[in-house]
Amino acid sequence: GRINVIDQITDTTTHNMIFDRYINRLSHNQIQQKYSYSKRQPYRILHAGLSKIRDFIPDDEVLAVIKGQDIQRG
Repeated sequence: GRINVIDQITDTTTHNMIFDRYINRLSHNQIQQKYSYSKRQPYRILHAGLSKIRDFIPDDEVLAVIKGQDIQRG
């Protein structure tokens, strides 16, 4: 499942952000606040992390990160 895929990310910050976004369903704003980053930094980290696990994340979520939108599923 998704957790096993996310666990393949070895960088702790990237792993935790991807986990919070796609498992805990935190918004980008919530992630920004939790990790005390500037507004754009979480997008860059999430984008880099997604490139490592691209085949396992739904296309609409990947597109939202690329376009800088903040969607939540389900």
